[in-house]
Amino acid sequence: MENIYKEALNLIEKGNDFCLATIITKDGSAPRGPGAKMIIRKDGSILGTIGGGLLEAVVMRRAGEIFMEKKAAIEEFHLKGNDFSSIDMTCGGDLKVLVDFIDSFDPLNLEVFKYLNNSADVDTPGFLITLIPGKEDDFAKQKHSIILDNKSCIGQCYFDISELSAVLEKAPIYKVVKLQDNTRLIVESLKTVYSGVIFGAGHVGRKVAELLKFIGFRVVVIDDREEFANSERFPFADRIHVVKEFNENIGFLNIDSHTYLIIVTRGHINDEIMLKFALRSKAGYVGMIGSKSKRDIIYKNIREQGFTDQDIARVHAPIGLSISAETPEEIALSIAAEVVKFRAESSK
Repeated sequence: MENIYKEALNLIEKGNDFCLATIITKDGSAPRGPGAKMIIRKDGSILGTIGGGLLEAVVMRRAGEIFMEKKAAIEEFHLKGNDFSSIDMTCGGDLKVLVDFIDSFDPLNLEVFKYLNNSADVDTPGFLITLIPGKEDDFAKQKHSIILDNKSCIGQCYFDISELSAVLEKAPIYKVVKLQDNTRLIVESLKTVYSGVIFGAGHVGRKVAELLKFIGFRVVVIDDREEFANSERFPFADRIHVVKEFNENIGFLNIDSHTYLIIVTRGHINDEIMLKFALRSKAGYVGMIGSKSKRDIIYKNIREQGFTDQDIARVHAPIGLSISAETPEEIALSIAAEVVKFRAESSK
């Protein structure tokens, strides 16, 4: 999503209108779920995906009309008809897609998308609110706004913020909300950027960081060796921290359920130290590299220090799916695959 917002801001700042397609609802099986977004530029090029194939082709064709009409449309898809079977889209699900016109000269759009671009930082609070058109005049409205944690609003709010307070307190990843006046809104938390924090900047850590960035994670690398943890070796990392030593006092990390901690340091002692740190955190995923014998020794040590079986059950060790990986690249692939699998299962 970070690249979507970055390109949206880039287009607005250059005075280029664009369309933003967002999957509103999904019923049954479909390639992408609610909240998936895609930019359609005036030249017909796209960024992002809402599922590929004929689905995107229809949306892109509709976008051409929207550029002339300068107002949004809602497209419905039933992925089980003859039209879709010919291109292997027989998922059997139904989708509704909002295709919105983004006016680059509307100052509210600049304000909203500038904030969204900055929200790539995992510490940024707030919720993206999108109006789902219901009445005819809704289709021409500026539909996006942001509610901050202090309940102030960026952009144009066509609703009573207090009505959403109960929803916001639960910090939904994605939710369609119907207000008392029948207005429907999409509520998306801006804290749903997944972060991969990698303890260890060695060969495996470098490949893991590269793969996690490729699949959309915000990547943070931590090591005690400046010659390893640097922007030359990690040009794709969002943050790099060189610490004096691995310890449990790394207070600069803001860890929540969307933070995945990956322990691949160069030694058992450091792995154990960082595992104890990880288990005291709110991290959604904790993984540690190493053999089963190494794992069992560390587990024995931390049990003696008060950690419980319930704590240890959170750990994925040896980290990664079992694919007989040997090289750093293969090990990184197994780790990334496990992370994707865990993320998908946790979001159901």
